[in-house]
Amino acid sequence: MPTIGIIIGFLGFSTFGPLAYWYFKFDSKQNTKDFPKTEYLHLVFPIIGCLLMTFSEKYDNEMYLACNISLTVYLTYIYFRFIFKRRTMNSHLLKLDKAIFITMSLLLFVFLIQYFVATIQLYVIGTGLSSLIISGLFIYMVKYPPNLMKAIHKTKPKPEQIHTIIEALEVKKMYHKQGISLTEFSKTINIPKYIISITIKDRYLKSFPEVINHMRIEDIIKKLKNPDSVNIKIEELAFDVGFNSTSSFYTAFKKETSMTPREFQKTSILNH
Repeated sequence: MPTIGIIIGFLGFSTFGPLAYWYFKFDSKQNTKDFPKTEYLHLVFPIIGCLLMTFSEKYDNEMYLACNISLTVYLTYIYFRFIFKRRTMNSHLLKLDKAIFITMSLLLFVFLIQYFVATIQLYVIGTGLSSLIISGLFIYMVKYPPNLMKAIHKTKPKPEQIHTIIEALEVKKMYHKQGISLTEFSKTINIPKYIISITIKDRYLKSFPEVINHMRIEDIIKKLKNPDSVNIKIEELAFDVGFNSTSSFYTAFKKETSMTPREFQKTSILNH
């Protein structure tokens, strides 16, 4: 096999462990912060290995053995740190973690056999087995999303989280910021997106974008009911509450009131 093929294979194999570790570590913590720079230290071995194999072919065998050892260490740590400690949990999230862990363990088993019994026939068989193992995980994950969502929606927001979300919307009026998204809102108040979605659905019976538009329209309605706002451009009011285009504003307003802003304003002033 050409040297470049061996190096590419090593690079893929040597990053299995770090990638699995990052998945379990940051998934289990529901981390929303930036990826710590210290985590990149896990890539030192793959980089050094690639450099050694690029300039000297005599390290190929040792590097692939190191890959097997490295993946074994990572999976052992993952099991005791993330799987074993949560074994009493009966959740779909844990089942997915177990499925991924079992898949990685089976792949490691195939890699070990290929390393110690290095024949072309076994490499072909190993490739077929690896494909079957990965396909099995893929099929499981295709069926998994509905169960995953059920598990997520069973998670109840904490009282302090509910208070923070409501305060950010109703008191701080964060919906006035143009182009605000659920992701940006989540990062600003440091609460996971799914917690925000659950809270908003329970309190307002709407999705996040619907609530944002509803609150913006409510602010505009209050101003349109004021006779002093007759000479104010309606578009200016729309931009003040967070809309970034007149078309999206008019669409949202008509959806909420079944009238155009000007029609609503005239009706309100006449009734007043």
